[in-house]
Amino acid sequence: MNMIKPTNSSHYYDENGFLMFDATLREAKKYNLLVSVTTFLSIIHKYQLENWKQEQILLSALTTPKIDCESESEYIKRVIEGSQEISTDAKDFGSTIHKLIERYINGDTIDILQYGENITKAFCEVQKYVDNNSLKGETEKVVVNNKYGYAGTIDYVDSKCIIDWKTQKVKNKEYKRSKDDPYQTEKNGLFYRPCPIFYDEWKMQLGAYGLCLLKRPEKYISVIIDSETHGRIFVKEFTEEEIKWGEEAALTALKLWQMVKKYKYRREC
Repeated sequence: MNMIKPTNSSHYYDENGFLMFDATLREAKKYNLLVSVTTFLSIIHKYQLENWKQEQILLSALTTPKIDCESESEYIKRVIEGSQEISTDAKDFGSTIHKLIERYINGDTIDILQYGENITKAFCEVQKYVDNNSLKGETEKVVVNNKYGYAGTIDYVDSKCIIDWKTQKVKNKEYKRSKDDPYQTEKNGLFYRPCPIFYDEWKMQLGAYGLCLLKRPEKYISVIIDSETHGRIFVKEFTEEEIKWGEEAALTALKLWQMVKKYKYRREC
C-alpha cells in the first residue's frame, strides 16, 4: 500500500528558453525539450532532505492521535497530510521571499509590513545585502545551454556574479565563545551559534548556470535566508576550485540522468 503519491516536479524548456509547464518526460522526448538544471540534479540522492521528510512524518505522528474506529490507512493518510503542511509552510516562506527580492531589485515599491513579522525581518536583512552590494542586474533570468542540452532560471545575475537565494531552517549548535560573533547566543551558561549548511548541489547548480553564460562570472554566491530565526542571512562565495568541481559534477549528473531516462536533447546544427 503506497500512501505517499509521487509528484511531477520535473521542468523542461524549449530551445528558446520558454518554460514548458507540466511537460512530462514523454513530451520532452517528443518535442526535443531541454531538461532543467534542478530536474537533472534530482538524479542525485539527497539524504539530508529525505531525513528531514522522515522527521516531519514522525513529528506529525507524535502530535496526531488516532481516532476511535479509524482505519490504519485513514490514520496514516492524516499523519502524512500533517507532515506535508510543514513542508508547504516552508515552501510558502521561500517563494514569498524570492518574489519580494525579485520585485525589490527590479525597482518595485513594496509594503513589507503587510507580510507579517517573519517575512518582514527576513526581507529587511536581504534588502540590506542588496543595497550594500548595489545589486541592479537581472532576476529570474532564463539561460540555455544548447551544447549540453539543458536550461535553467538564475535567481540573480549581472556582469560580475551569479547569486542563488536559498531558505533554510538554520540550527544552532554549541560553540566556543567568541566576543566578535554577532550571531552567538547564550543559554544556561553554554554558547551557541548558527550552523548553516551550504550543500554540494548548490555548487553544481551555480556551475551549471555559469556554463550557460557567454562570459564566466567572477563570483558564484549562495545566500541562505534563515527561516528559523528570521532576520539572519548567511553568505558564501564559492572558490574557483569549488565551482570547477561543481561544473564537472553537474555535467556528470546530467549524463547519468540522460542514461537513466534514456533521453538526450538533439542539438540542431
